[in-house]
Amino acid sequence: MRVDIVNGPNLNLLGIRQENIYGKTCFLQIRKLLLSKFCKLDVNIIIYQSNSESKLIRFIQKSNADYFIINMAGYSYSSVSILDSLLYKNKPYIEVHISNIFNRESFRSKSIFTKYSEGIIAGFGYYVYYLSIYYILIKHYSI
Repeated sequence: MRVDIVNGPNLNLLGIRQENIYGKTCFLQIRKLLLSKFCKLDVNIIIYQSNSESKLIRFIQKSNADYFIINMAGYSYSSVSILDSLLYKNKPYIEVHISNIFNRESFRSKSIFTKYSEGIIAGFGYYVYYLSIYYILIKHYSI
């Protein structure tokens, strides 16, 4: 099974941007932790991040993923084009947010991706990625 984790704008700044909200662990550390944790299981994890809407769309369109985990960050509220590319792929996805988007500014709780997602996990720091991968493994492999 292939799972693509697709991260949107500013997530490359994890660990140095608003540590009180997003934590102190940087994007590369999260990547390393996830890959080392799940490398022994029957799941191929691809992790991608871009600040560019067009690059995110291109990545999704070319993906061979069986499942997506998406953190669209600022694009969560505005990118119909990214949403359309996910819907075109017709693969399940889980929406994740490192911060609790429901106890921040009101606009952050209105993601256009949520309606079509299999579920949303928010507010648990970078553990949202772990939780979503575990969900996929439990659902598909009954571990």
